Amino acid sequence: MPADDGAVVVTCADTTTVTLRPPFPWTPGPALLASKVDARLVQGRTAAGGWSQQRFARRRANQTDAVVAAAADTAARVLLPAAAEVAALVTGGDRGLVDEVLADQRLKPLVPLRRDALDVGEPTKAVLLTTPQQFRGVDVHIVEPGERPGNVRDDGGESA
Repeated sequence: MPADDGAVVVTCADTTTVTLRPPFPWTPGPALLASKVDARLVQGRTAAGGWSQQRFARRRANQTDAVVAAAADTAARVLLPAAAEVAALVTGGDRGLVDEVLADQRLKPLVPLRRDALDVGEPTKAVLLTTPQQFRGVDVHIVEPGERPGNVRDDGGESA
């Protein structure tokens, strides 16, 4: 029986209930329709001090800005044509960089569809192909008759 929040609740003959709750409303179908993976270098921090440290910090900031701009361009090109059919936008990687990418005005229609970020390793096609099993996982909650509040336990006590 469907619940108000999209979950499905099944009640067994012994009154055990099983609640199946999807991470977001979706109809099963192909999980990965379009993709683009890329990796770009961003200068790591340096132990140098003074002017060198400031120069490297500026270089790092410029490289980060370029990564964000390229990612926003790619997201607009790959995601926007299918935006009307997208049930959820599941992001992965550095949360701060993802926030910066989604701040691009072109991507505004996708922001309300955003779900929790996935923990993603190297941005490769192989890693990308494994993500649907992570973001389409269904939460399963089982409550057996003896676990309900107010029920008497086998030892004569009352369960909480």
